[in-house]
Amino acid sequence: MPRSLRPVELDFVEKAKHRVTVTHVVPAPPDVVFAALAEDPAGWGAWFPGFSDAGRYLTPGPHGVGSQREVFARGARFLETVLAWEPGRRWAFRVDEAGLPAVRALAENFTLTPEGTGTRVEYTMAQETSPGFVGGLIIRFAGGQLRKALQNLGTHLSSSDPA
Repeated sequence: MPRSLRPVELDFVEKAKHRVTVTHVVPAPPDVVFAALAEDPAGWGAWFPGFSDAGRYLTPGPHGVGSQREVFARGARFLETVLAWEPGRRWAFRVDEAGLPAVRALAENFTLTPEGTGTRVEYTMAQETSPGFVGGLIIRFAGGQLRKALQNLGTHLSSSDPA
């Protein structure tokens, strides 16, 4: 059952006790990577393990900081608020509601940097867990999932490239 998480700001990504960062070079330019991450919530179902293609923005466009979206992963609904929207450079969000009983706060940040003909994506997930819960275990598990998601994103963008 969804429950409210503590609202956090962008600096939480750097300050949270439990964080994991993965980096992967995606063979697409930064604007294309940004569009896949930020502009197409339903598209996450094509490349992020466990996500459905039912994601959508709940707020009208144009989207940016403060926009809300909902996504569905592993049967759970996540309500998110965008914290950073810098096309081709950075996109971040916090989770406002989720069915994660041990998690009190959660935010994710994507930093995009041109690298050769592709984009180096630095993906950080930060969380705060309930007292007594070993949050580091979730983060270590999440690292593998985030890495796989970025690899899948690269494959997805390469296969959808009309060139």
